[in-house]
Amino acid sequence: MIAQPISLLLFLGSALAFGQGHQHRHHRRATSYNRLERDSNPTSPAKRAAISLPSGWAYVGCWSDLGSARTLSKQVLNDNTVSVNSCIAACEKAGYIYGGPEYNHECWCGNSLGSQSKSIPESTCNMKCAADSSQICGAGNAISLYAKSSVTQSATSTTTTSAQSTSTQVGGTYVGCYVDSSTRLLNGAAITASTLTISQCVSRCGAMGFSFAGAEAGKECYCGNSISGGSKVADTQCSTVCAGDANQKCGGGWRLSVYTSSPSSSQTSRYNNVPLGCYADSSNRVLGSFTTKMSNLTPQLCVDKCSSLNYALAGVEAGIECYCANALNGGSKVSDTECSYLCGGDSDQTCGGNWRLRVYNTNPQTATSTSATSTSSSSASSTSTTASTSTSTSATSTSTSSAATSTASGYVSYGCYSDQNSPRSLPTQASGSPDLTSQTVAACNAKCAALGKPYAGTQAGTECWCGDCVNAISQKVGDGECNLECSKKNGEMCGGSWRLSVQYNKDLDKGISCAASTNPTLPSDYTSPDGKLVVAHFMVGNAYSFTKDTWKYEMGLALEQGIDAFALNLGSDWWQEPRIQDAYDVARDQLQSKFKLFFSFDITVMDCWSQAGADRMRSLINKYANHAAQLRDTKTNKIIVSTFGGEACTFGRGSPNAGWNYAIKENMPPTLFLPSFFSDPIYLGNFPCTDGDFHWNGGWTLGNFPVNWDADARHKQYTASKPQYMTSVSPWFFTHYGPNSWNKNWIYRGDDHHYARRWEDLVAHRSEVDIVQIVTWNDYGESSYIGPIGVDQPNSQQWVNGFDHQGWLSMTGYYVKAFKQGQYPAVTADKVVLWTRPHGKDDGSGDYVPRPTNYIWTTDNLWCVLFAKEAGTLQLCSGSSCATFQVSSGVNKLKVASAPGKISAKLTRNGAEVFNFSPAGFSYTNSPSNYNFNAFVAAGP
Repeated sequence: MIAQPISLLLFLGSALAFGQGHQHRHHRRATSYNRLERDSNPTSPAKRAAISLPSGWAYVGCWSDLGSARTLSKQVLNDNTVSVNSCIAACEKAGYIYGGPEYNHECWCGNSLGSQSKSIPESTCNMKCAADSSQICGAGNAISLYAKSSVTQSATSTTTTSAQSTSTQVGGTYVGCYVDSSTRLLNGAAITASTLTISQCVSRCGAMGFSFAGAEAGKECYCGNSISGGSKVADTQCSTVCAGDANQKCGGGWRLSVYTSSPSSSQTSRYNNVPLGCYADSSNRVLGSFTTKMSNLTPQLCVDKCSSLNYALAGVEAGIECYCANALNGGSKVSDTECSYLCGGDSDQTCGGNWRLRVYNTNPQTATSTSATSTSSSSASSTSTTASTSTSTSATSTSTSSAATSTASGYVSYGCYSDQNSPRSLPTQASGSPDLTSQTVAACNAKCAALGKPYAGTQAGTECWCGDCVNAISQKVGDGECNLECSKKNGEMCGGSWRLSVQYNKDLDKGISCAASTNPTLPSDYTSPDGKLVVAHFMVGNAYSFTKDTWKYEMGLALEQGIDAFALNLGSDWWQEPRIQDAYDVARDQLQSKFKLFFSFDITVMDCWSQAGADRMRSLINKYANHAAQLRDTKTNKIIVSTFGGEACTFGRGSPNAGWNYAIKENMPPTLFLPSFFSDPIYLGNFPCTDGDFHWNGGWTLGNFPVNWDADARHKQYTASKPQYMTSVSPWFFTHYGPNSWNKNWIYRGDDHHYARRWEDLVAHRSEVDIVQIVTWNDYGESSYIGPIGVDQPNSQQWVNGFDHQGWLSMTGYYVKAFKQGQYPAVTADKVVLWTRPHGKDDGSGDYVPRPTNYIWTTDNLWCVLFAKEAGTLQLCSGSSCATFQVSSGVNKLKVASAPGKISAKLTRNGAEVFNFSPAGFSYTNSPSNYNFNAFVAAGP
């Protein structure tokens, strides 16, 4: 199914009807997103009051409602009449087979369970129903789930007969219901499917060569060759209906319905090689010599591709990515269950995971015999021998080629590096670049040598760049990311999309260093006389490769636009806290604490049910409380702390308010707590521990209309007694993950000069806003970034690389100054900012992920904001679609219909040309290879 934004705010005219507010979730490199995580200490279900239900309905349990798709898709009630009785009666009347109340006053129905839903501890559903305080109606992000008897088993029946009769249809023999744990009873492989049935699970495990299959929590399938521990329990505990067949049972919360699955030769027959294991990948790439994406990926296709290129090893990742190399480049071996993404070309096979690479030997005979006869230690030795033997020919040919290049020009390979629009990794583009027909590595080396530059780099197959050094902001990446053949088609690789194949000549090196950034200064005219602040949401999960130089550079870019701080979105990865330490140190030691930082705890991935989760937050707050770079409220001098979500968190206390009071306030330094709780603002009064509200979703219009102030007005109505209000501005939203990954694929409307229009709203209402948060600096997966494109992306490269957004950053300072000071500054220099999508909204594509939900909300236009110091004439063109405008001094917002070709803007004044700006590297098309509703943004001249 296509992922939908959760609980979109529905507008009827200017009236607002609020649903449950947890709108959308961030996805990042954090490995927790590709694991099946649940409470590690499941509790027994609490006793529930007797409830009179329609005939045939029964209680299933407390289920999560946290993902990008609702657990149940249809909301039928949203008022104070909601009880279990009224909700299930409404679902029954409407003909649904699932139903449940949530968050005290909501009722949801459906005929299937959402792809991200799961059984959670019963104690999580702890909110009393709005219409009957003796009943439980879910909680925030949790639904009390009920189902008809046709899809859930009554407590008095046994499953033995049912399971055995089912087994005749599923090809496996029912073994029993077992208690599962975080170490996994069946730990060979794991699959999650929103349409899971017992037969699918059994057949997939059998196809992968496993002897046992187990279904759990409705939509999880586990495979293994032995039952590792775990006690057998009554079949009645495996009572959760299968997501794909309401007449079957697929385990329960930490309960596994186990079946035999006769190992078949089908998987082996598909490709006669044995997997060497599942490995943790990184931006340095475990297999980095060659990479490609295939929407129809299978292990066989990847193995064949790598074998044809004479590589010894092949690896599949993220369902659609194939990697090749002759040896492993680091990477730790992890559980096979972490390589659980279904292959794009065969949903019966798995192709790695999120930053998880399943590795194969491309020599089937060697790999098979090794697997059959060796122990783990000898297998490792055999693998090493195989890789060494099979690479000799390839390595020899490669070294010969490199030697020839080195002899011809004095340059040797320096590696594959990331590039960005500003600053370029190598600053000088050689003459004749891009060369669309005859670019080679040697030709680029010769041009750079003629300029006396020791570093030469080819990019995008056609471009040649030169420099005295590689900019410190650039990062070395896996060689496999430089995967575009040179335009001369000679078999060489000439970089990639925003990737440079760099060559180095030591004889030309003058010892010039490329500093990451000079020390930026905060101009005095960015200061606010009444203490207004502007901050930017920073995804620490997308900063795995950050060095202190990277932090300094990106903080400097923000500081130069008047941005005061980063809101550090902190998740659960172990490596995020060291990155945060670097950030605080750089802000203090290298930026003289002119730039600040504060925490925004991401509750979608952090523990908020136990005291341990709260203690982690308390520890971090205390650690940086007295740090010179800690952001403080300008009025009270209190430490600022925020969140993404968390309205239902208890941290082991009796209520969410008590939990948050302990986590943030109790015996803590004075703190200004401004969380983003995704609930109807009318319930924000239930949190006296807060000092205000952060309205995350103010940054977008959540319907097919221009952004406006209405939603903010409602938030203000219910937080008037709170001392502070923080709201958001965001430039764009598009995410395009398919069903084999996070299954989130939609847009929010970005038309109507959205970013500029939202800022104008904020300036007009500045008396009602204390802090503006830009959402975001670097969330690539949702296309809302204004900072540089980084190398640490959550598998979003397809729609992000090459789609720079720093043009929006360049106009941010103008609006920041207006918000902080209450009046728009004079325009003293001519500048134009252009943005557009790369293809028409109705254009067809072979993309295996369909057009995003809400795509009809957008229009096919080239958007333009012109900052003109004097009146003049602007010609705006998208291909052959051109229009001429008479412009005035100040800000002009213009548009023209999109058409295939380059985009451009030409400003003339008094008959003389001021500039003619046509950004390189972009052309609008009506024949896209993939759907991309991200924006290409450029500023000039």
